[in-house]
Amino acid sequence: MKKTITIHDRYGAKEKEINYIPVRFIIAMALIVFETAAVIGITILCGAYIPYFYLAMWATEIFCVLRIINSEENPDYKIPWLLVTLLIPIAGFMIYIMFYNRKLSKKQMKRISLIENQQVDAQNKNHSDDLEKTDKKSLSSGKTVVQAFRQQHLQKHKCKILPYG
Repeated sequence: MKKTITIHDRYGAKEKEINYIPVRFIIAMALIVFETAAVIGITILCGAYIPYFYLAMWATEIFCVLRIINSEENPDYKIPWLLVTLLIPIAGFMIYIMFYNRKLSKKQMKRISLIENQQVDAQNKNHSDDLEKTDKKSLSSGKTVVQAFRQQHLQKHKCKILPYG
């Protein structure tokens, strides 16, 4: 963030912009580091005092790796998840379980389709106004083609997912 400060010296006042990191950001980052250290420490302690804990942890990690490998995702999307899961053995599979799901809920799909319909309707209105001025017959045939395409497209794609980064 940038902040403007006024510096007073013997020649007068000068304004200077400085870059700084807000205190709340520093506190949030410190808490994230503390929480990560706590999770690693608790996991190590559980491994030392609870029998078969490491076995359960490694079984979960192997399950996550196999799930990533067998998914039908783009390899450019799989490789970073494999690296996170394998290089951070204690928290990697937890991160994977929390953030991997890319399927949208029905509520999110409704919002997206509503926004798409509003944008398409606005564009169609502009184009239909232009077409109405020139040729009314082509306007009616164009509308029927668009409606048929929408119905066919919506039947094919019932489940939407987030696009690849």
